[in-house]
Amino acid sequence: MSARNIVKAVVREIHDLGSQVLVFADVGERITVEITSGALADLSLRVGSDVYLVIKTNSITVMS
Repeated sequence: MSARNIVKAVVREIHDLGSQVLVFADVGERITVEITSGALADLSLRVGSDVYLVIKTNSITVMS
């Protein structure tokens, strides 16, 4: 893991879709992160939370 793959962000929106959760984070641009509902509970994420995103480059999908 490279330090370039770790980005500070702020959680702006959380959308619980059942077993999956979409987290919208602000890093200067909007990034959408898909996590499990279990991860949401384990991480205690809330709107406004300061977080660090650890990004696996092969897991990125560019959306327009």
